[in-house]
Amino acid sequence: GLSVLGVLLVFWPIQDMARSASAAAACARRALIVIDMAVEQMANISWRKHDIVTYQRSLLEQNNDTHFFDVIVDCRLWLHSGHESTLSWVYPEWGTTLGIPGSAGADIIPELKELLRPDIWIDQEEPFKLPEKRPFNAFVAKKHYSCFVDTQLKKLLTDAEVSEAYLVGINTDYCVFDTALDCQARGRLPTHVIESGVSTLSGQEAHIAAIDLTRRHLGFDSVVDKV
Repeated sequence: GLSVLGVLLVFWPIQDMARSASAAAACARRALIVIDMAVEQMANISWRKHDIVTYQRSLLEQNNDTHFFDVIVDCRLWLHSGHESTLSWVYPEWGTTLGIPGSAGADIIPELKELLRPDIWIDQEEPFKLPEKRPFNAFVAKKHYSCFVDTQLKKLLTDAEVSEAYLVGINTDYCVFDTALDCQARGRLPTHVIESGVSTLSGQEAHIAAIDLTRRHLGFDSVVDKV
C-alpha cells in the first residue's frame, strides 16, 4: 500500500491544482451584456416575458452584493438615422421610428432602469474613460444584430480586462445569437448565454432552436441555465 509520504505526494499536486483553479476563478473579470431590453422591443415579447425580466432583476440585484460581474453593459438599439445600420435596408423602421435616441420607446424598461443606470455612456466613436469603481454599468449604443458591429463594445471589454462574458436579453435567435458568436470570435472571450434570461418574439420553438445552434457553434458550455 501507499506510505504516508506516498499519499502526500499524490494529493499535494491535486491540492495545488485546486488552489490554482480557485485563484483563477477569483481573478476572473466577467461582463454581463444585457441586450435590447428596450420598451419598444420588449412590447413584442409574449413568451416568458415576465420570467426573463424577473430573472434579470434578481441577477442585477444579487450582483450588488456578490460583484460576480465587474462590468454590466446595457446594449440596445440607438440609431441617429437609418444610415447607421445596413439592417434599415431590411427593416425601414430602424432609425426612423425604432431605436430613436432619447425616445420613450428606445429607453430601458422601467423594471431595469435603476439597476442599469450607466456610469459611462458610449455612442459612436466618441472617446471614453473607464470609471474607477468596480463593478460599473455602461451603456453601449447598438447598431446591428450583434452588439459588436460598429460599436466600441470590444474596446470597452478589452480596456476593462474582461476575461469572460455572459449574455441575457432578446431575441435568442437574432441579436443574442449574433452577439454570442461575435463575443467569442471578435472579442476572443469565453461566452455564455444565460438561458433563464433570454427570450424571443418568435416563441418557444425558435428559442429552443437558437439555444441548440449556439451550443453547436460555440460548445455545450456556451449556454448555462443560471448563474
